[in-house]
Amino acid sequence: MELQDNTQNQSEIFTKALWILIAISLSALEMLLPRIPLLPWLKPGFANVITIMWIIKYGVTDALLFSFLKSWITSFYFGFSFTSFLLSLGGGIFATIVMGNAWLLFGKQRILGTIGIGMVGALAHNCGQICIIYLTMARNSFIFYQLPFMCAAIKIP
Repeated sequence: MELQDNTQNQSEIFTKALWILIAISLSALEMLLPRIPLLPWLKPGFANVITIMWIIKYGVTDALLFSFLKSWITSFYFGFSFTSFLLSLGGGIFATIVMGNAWLLFGKQRILGTIGIGMVGALAHNCGQICIIYLTMARNSFIFYQLPFMCAAIKIP
């Protein structure tokens, strides 16, 4: 019985490690995409797909650890900048919390699908990053004027 539990545990660890590597690879792919001149913050958020899958399969608490590891590994692997790490971590953690709650409240009841949860997560990520910028860099309320443009960018596809 113990051998079966050990094999199942190893399989879960392998799956989680694979998902983290896929999320980091998707983040690297996003870095290769050219930026839009007036909207340099606009990215597709490919790794968000893995976060949604993680929330559904393992739960919100485990997904928070995943978001932290993804931000940390990506920041160090692609050139550490404390500012970019803080923005990635703040946006990612806030988005994971909001997506997790959206999944628990609306996703399990099939009111909101994975695409809707992804859009809610994108909005939360943008709001989290703007709040981090306000709290750490620019104590200027004009920074929040970016939010309508960020919200409109979520609906573009």
